[in-house]
Amino acid sequence: SRYKQVRKELEKYGQGLDEKKEIIILTKTDLVDKKVIDKKIKEFKKLAPASRGGVFTLTLYDDASIKKLRARLVKILEK
Repeated sequence: SRYKQVRKELEKYGQGLDEKKEIIILTKTDLVDKKVIDKKIKEFKKLAPASRGGVFTLTLYDDASIKKLRARLVKILEK
């Protein structure tokens, strides 16, 4: 997958980039069926557990979605 390819590139680059926390944001979720989004979230959570940052969804057409993401990012950055 492209995700794994990016992870390999980070590992090759070195300097600890592959060990840093990461956040995966699935965007434009208003354009995709909820079942598809839920499936993708599960797939990415296996690849990027919450201990490394987490998986988030976002649609710019939903203020609640933006506020939720912002609040969760603040919590991550405060740690």
